[in-house]
Amino acid sequence: MDNLNPLVEKLKILFADSLVSIVAHNSALLGRTQKDMNLLLVFNNNFNYTLVEATIKKDSLLRRYFQTHAVLLFTAEEISNSCDIFPIEFFEILETAETLFGENLDKLIQISDANLRLQVESNIRRNIILLRKDYPHRQNHLYALLSESFNNQLITIKYILKLKKEETKDLKAADLISKLSKVSKINPEAFNTLLLELEKGRMANKRRNFWQKLFHNYHEQLTILVQDIDSLLV
Repeated sequence: MDNLNPLVEKLKILFADSLVSIVAHNSALLGRTQKDMNLLLVFNNNFNYTLVEATIKKDSLLRRYFQTHAVLLFTAEEISNSCDIFPIEFFEILETAETLFGENLDKLIQISDANLRLQVESNIRRNIILLRKDYPHRQNHLYALLSESFNNQLITIKYILKLKKEETKDLKAADLISKLSKVSKINPEAFNTLLLELEKGRMANKRRNFWQKLFHNYHEQLTILVQDIDSLLV
């Protein structure tokens, strides 16, 4: 974290009147994937994006960092009002968040189980709809389609388990699926088979009808899962 100290000091000086918090995190949900930590900056209601942007452009150190990293800019009010819309994204950031200046992020973020359940359900339903939309014209590329869908679904599974008060820290994909099968009505075989094939990294070894069967089994289990979430009382 020492490499961020010059940036933090610059930000504190330049935005002393409006900066509430500087937080480092390595979540990529709301930005480009980075090997190192990204910054999340929280401002008070004096925040003016045009002025902030102009100030950053004048400083070579800040300009280079903002060009190569996914820096998130919020006001404290925006974070508070976004907790019902982005609970998963904020939870992911909080997992690795380290406050470098100002107020701790967990004091600004208050997420209810009800809002988390809504986003989980929304994610699964969106996944199902996109699978149905893309399947007819991507039948020769089902590996890619299922890979995109399943990678997104794994994050959602993690938060289904959180809703059901299950521990998820440091669990791998297979462990998440195993836990999910114990607290929902899904058949884990469809997820596990898909996971195994995707980890091989190649579609060429299987016929198209093999991937079609995987698709339909996976789709069926998602529809079972979303019904379970829809009826979940939180």
